[in-house]
Amino acid sequence: MAAASVALAIHGVRTDAVDLLSYPGPHFIDGVTVSRTEQFALPASAAVDLNFDGVADLTIDFTGTAAVHHSAALEADPTGDPGHRNHLDLEIVAMSLMGTLPGLGAATLLARIVERDPG
Repeated sequence: MAAASVALAIHGVRTDAVDLLSYPGPHFIDGVTVSRTEQFALPASAAVDLNFDGVADLTIDFTGTAAVHHSAALEADPTGDPGHRNHLDLEIVAMSLMGTLPGLGAATLLARIVERDPG
């Protein structure tokens, strides 16, 4: 079995919007009192520039899982809505996505945050 490495410039990864109707109500963020990491399934697509000319040459559709770390609810607008905790800080900390490169076969996109020792 042969393996190949290809350097690609990925212009952007789009994930579909979360269905907010599936959450427990319009103010569910108010009740988020702890910071933690959640894992969930998602679809995504990546536009890939193969010749580094700034124009996407192909788009790959992926499916897989992502781990997202979120904060406890924060006050987002202290002047317009004081005391209303309606914001979460979000950070994708890992993802494992699989798709197909047209004409080439299977593709896997893996990403995770690696903490480095500051010393």
